[in-house]
Amino acid sequence: CALPIYTHRTSGAFFGYSVDISGDTIIVGAPGFVPGTAYIFDRSYGVWTQTVEIPYTLFSQSPYSSYSAKNSYGSSVAIDGDNVVIGYPLGYTQYHQKYFQGYGSYPTGVAFAYSRINGSWVQETTLTGFIDDTGIPNGAQVNDNFGITVSVKEGIAVVGVPTHDYDSSGANALSSAGAVYVYKRTANGSVFNWDFDQKLAGGFDDRTTGDNLGSAAAVAEIAIVLPS
Repeated sequence: CALPIYTHRTSGAFFGYSVDISGDTIIVGAPGFVPGTAYIFDRSYGVWTQTVEIPYTLFSQSPYSSYSAKNSYGSSVAIDGDNVVIGYPLGYTQYHQKYFQGYGSYPTGVAFAYSRINGSWVQETTLTGFIDDTGIPNGAQVNDNFGITVSVKEGIAVVGVPTHDYDSSGANALSSAGAVYVYKRTANGSVFNWDFDQKLAGGFDDRTTGDNLGSAAAVAEIAIVLPS
């Protein structure tokens, strides 16, 4: 379904907190709302016009239903052609609710992938940081800030998780060493999925406490750049 068009300004919206551009399209995050939002602007004949808002909506495709009453959706945004990824570092899913219910809250963070199809932006999936049904310890943990940085290029999405503790095997915990999750967009008939591809957590010898790997991330045509 097509997303609605809204144009409004409000105190504390933090419009412009995150931005990205691809060709004649700009995406702008406004995470100060509860839960936050993002806007698309398109350029036509030299004029930039807001064409759509991509608000947070409950994504009900089990098992990736997303929940949260906190702001931060739109803290990070990325666009490449007809693909958009929006980070929600204080969001969570029913997986997180199930496995972290003892914490009383579950803000592990999530990200959302959208695609422009026949001129309309539609949500394709939720990127959860869960590698499998167990989710622990290789998946995103409470307060990991999964989605605080995102990038997308040619069907590859990367999501930064700077306060994650575990390495790529789910072992060797170091506080806030950080990690990055990589996803690949694949076709299944007429349906597209964003499949988990790999978790990057640095080498065994150079990981240290407080590295915050994933606090910035960018994907180019054949490389992922993670500043240290």
